[in-house]
Amino acid sequence: MQETHFKLPHITLSALVQGEPGSPPVLALHGWLDNAASFRALARHLPQVNLIAVDLAGHGFSEHRPKGVPYYLWDNVTDIMALADHLGLDRFHLLGHSMGASVCSLIASLFPERVLSVSLLDGIAPLTDEPADLPKLMALAMQQYQRVSQKRSVGYSRFEDAIEARMQGRLPLPDQVSAVALLKRALTMRGQRWYWHTDPRLRLASVLRLSNAQVQALLKHIQAPVLVCLAENGIATEVTYSLIKLVPNHRIDVKAGQHHFHMKNETAAQLACLINEHITTAIR
Repeated sequence: MQETHFKLPHITLSALVQGEPGSPPVLALHGWLDNAASFRALARHLPQVNLIAVDLAGHGFSEHRPKGVPYYLWDNVTDIMALADHLGLDRFHLLGHSMGASVCSLIASLFPERVLSVSLLDGIAPLTDEPADLPKLMALAMQQYQRVSQKRSVGYSRFEDAIEARMQGRLPLPDQVSAVALLKRALTMRGQRWYWHTDPRLRLASVLRLSNAQVQALLKHIQAPVLVCLAENGIATEVTYSLIKLVPNHRIDVKAGQHHFHMKNETAAQLACLINEHITTAIR
């Protein structure tokens, strides 16, 4: 995959790109605190598409949001649509994992005329808050934003220590190879120590989330065929399955593994077969 940087009117996004421009264009969006490298295993099994795996704002090598600007999930929709326009893509396929799956669902709902197909990996829709909880949660999030600038990272003396920290995270990775792939796009050495260059504001509570009713309305508006691949031991809940049912044209498949099952080569090959079939069917 080739490292590429796209200078858009409002932000510069980095991406790993593979395939010929004339092949079916697939915009791939990673999960929270991950980056474009999470699609490397899948890319090996998707040679016939023009795969554009994007570092979302604040992740990987993409620019951060300006100081004082919160990270709203729907701002990623603006970024990706600007990228599609920049690339001259009138219509395109979407591939998303976890948070990236939520962004894909939003794009497919808001701009149905632009989306040919949607492939979602262990995710379906944005997290929601109840309207009654809004005052308390919004105040908490704003207080966190005020405090984050005062925190200073001590970094890691060894790259291996950062790998160990990432492997022990809330959503474990399949293996050390996967961790190395992600961290090569997430760490910078300064003064003989390794520091995260992922924007620390991404870890803060969201200032504002959509309501359940709003998310349901968005999912019902998706027109493109949707393939939902869930990990057997992933993050899907009963709520996830109930939301999937709201999508008019969907198909569900479950594969062995945990949340990052698409980074494990064997599972990536199985998922790629489903995605290839899904894209081919949508083109017809």
